[in-house]
Amino acid sequence: MGFLRTMSRRITVATVLLALVLGGCGQGASKLVNPIATSGSIKIEISRSTVAEFNWQGDVEVQAISVSNFGPTGNVDRILWGYRRISAKPPITYGTQISGGISLGVGDPAPLQSGVRYRVEAVRNNEASYADWVVP
Repeated sequence: MGFLRTMSRRITVATVLLALVLGGCGQGASKLVNPIATSGSIKIEISRSTVAEFNWQGDVEVQAISVSNFGPTGNVDRILWGYRRISAKPPITYGTQISGGISLGVGDPAPLQSGVRYRVEAVRNNEASYADWVVP
């Protein structure tokens, strides 16, 4: 019986450790979402949250940013939140007001929902870059 109990404990400990490694817990856990699709010269990084934060490398200012959802046909449906005529550097958080810009939405933006696909688009020097992601 002692042998079985010892083996059971070892298997339990090994299972927990494996779950931590595969589940992304601990310091090595990624705080970013892997985009489904991307385009453009700005590589947009998206935080793993229903209140997404957008970031990119360098000290690059964008003149517009928006977040759209996808409709039932699988195409970009409508802009949920965004601004144009801005000079904004990252990080930029979904739903926040960007001073001096023209809002592309009406009222407060809808909360992002887990399991739903969205697109963030940033425009710099008349060139659009985007990243599609599913909110975890």
